[in-house]
Amino acid sequence: MSFQYSNVQYTEMVRTLAQCGDNVALACSTFNQRYGTRIDRRTMLAATQRLRDHGTFRPNTAIDRGANVAYT
Repeated sequence: MSFQYSNVQYTEMVRTLAQCGDNVALACSTFNQRYGTRIDRRTMLAATQRLRDHGTFRPNTAIDRGANVAYT
């Protein structure tokens, strides 16, 4: 997922999708009308999926790369 949007914008994408009953086409249209920012369904779904999977929009790069991370 390309991070060309802010966390606030990603949050609004997820909220808009929920408000539209998980109808991605309607959510994209609604988001575009509300904020004047054109997004496609893949962007909205990717943001939602990353939040579901990782609890964040930004990856922890050390973990995502598979690096050995020692927690003390």
